Amino acid sequence: SRGLAVLNAKMRQNETQQNARSAELLSALHSISTSQQQLINLHQQLADGQRSQQDAIQSLTKSLDALSTKQGSLSTKIDTIANKQDQTMKASAETQQKIPLTASSLASSPSNQSSVSRSTGSSESAGLTRSNGSGIGTVNSVAMALLQQVLSVNVRKCPSGHLLEKRRTVRPGAASCNDCYANSLLQETMMRCDSCDFDRCAACCA
Repeated sequence: SRGLAVLNAKMRQNETQQNARSAELLSALHSISTSQQQLINLHQQLADGQRSQQDAIQSLTKSLDALSTKQGSLSTKIDTIANKQDQTMKASAETQQKIPLTASSLASSPSNQSSVSRSTGSSESAGLTRSNGSGIGTVNSVAMALLQQVLSVNVRKCPSGHLLEKRRTVRPGAASCNDCYANSLLQETMMRCDSCDFDRCAACCA
């Protein structure tokens, strides 16, 4: 009976040790499972980050393409404006050249010369005065009309020949007219050349 008691004690001791080892194994398995789950979560986060990075790259690529398209459109508009400026300058130069030619051709026209040659004596002198007066008046009116056209073109340009653009002042005294030296009012329309830093008020453009 004493031997059986010792054997039972050893068996209980072995059982206790086995239970402790089983508990340790279960704890280790649980720790491994937790680590695996953490690795899975980390892998998912990395995948999400890669997808977000790819989406950001695609969005940036689209923005760059849109910007390139806008730059091309802006370059086309700039070329069109430059062509219009060249045409306007050519038209202004041609108009300035036409003023002396028109005045000289009207002054030397056959109708004016014939009316002068037909007038003789006292009555002819009166006719000469009337014909010369009408001819000079016609020349003057045509010359003034052409001069007004030239001036209307020139007032829309700076002294360097650049076309002036309309601007509205944001505060009183934000700009001053380079012709009459008047300071601008609030929300006043001014004609400006950014290249030459030149301003002209509406009154001087009239």
